[in-house]
Amino acid sequence: MQDARRSPHSGLPTPADLFVGRDGELVAVSGMLADARARLVTLTGPPGIGKTRLALACASAYAERSQCPPVFVDLAPVRDPALVMAELAQAAGVEPRSGADLTGQLAAALGNEERLVVLDNFEHLLGAARDVGQVLAACPRLRVLATSRERLRLSVEQQHFVTHRLNHYRAGLRMDYATTTAGDLATAMRTALARSGTGLGYRKVPRGGEVRAAARIAALLAEQ
Repeated sequence: MQDARRSPHSGLPTPADLFVGRDGELVAVSGMLADARARLVTLTGPPGIGKTRLALACASAYAERSQCPPVFVDLAPVRDPALVMAELAQAAGVEPRSGADLTGQLAAALGNEERLVVLDNFEHLLGAARDVGQVLAACPRLRVLATSRERLRLSVEQQHFVTHRLNHYRAGLRMDYATTTAGDLATAMRTALARSGTGLGYRKVPRGGEVRAAARIAALLAEQ
């Protein structure tokens, strides 16, 4: 996520859209971060599923609870795993000293603070996972929330697989298609599209997931 705008209170990028349809996941991931054993939580899932948006919501909630501003590192433009720690240092306000161990400098700057670091778009830099592990070992009060298409495969890692928002809508509706009327299905389709921000009132083009869900509901309507 490349957005230079920052929320004035959290140090996080200001999201371009509303946080809709993921309240359950926000509670689940926030619960993971509240666990003292959760040093690294990785949000995994396919591209475009909403990992960054969920991470921002979780980091904002964490900042509200802890009163400690999180550190956000956008790794999308970074191509060399060896530069991940330098990006983290810059985001944390640590000026690298020539010839000094960067992990040690980060530990000295962050080791006694309760901080949350968000490492966004980590999947193409998995070679830096070991460096992340070393920083976590050196900073006992530090937590990392990563977004990635793949796990970092560290022993301290806990994973949360991010699912499509419409999956939560379907689960919330708890519809029995064997007894549901055509009107019920039409209402469900309108509700799902409206909640996802793609209703006609928003004048936006539905995304692929919404289109597929609408097509499925339309097929069910035709079977009535």
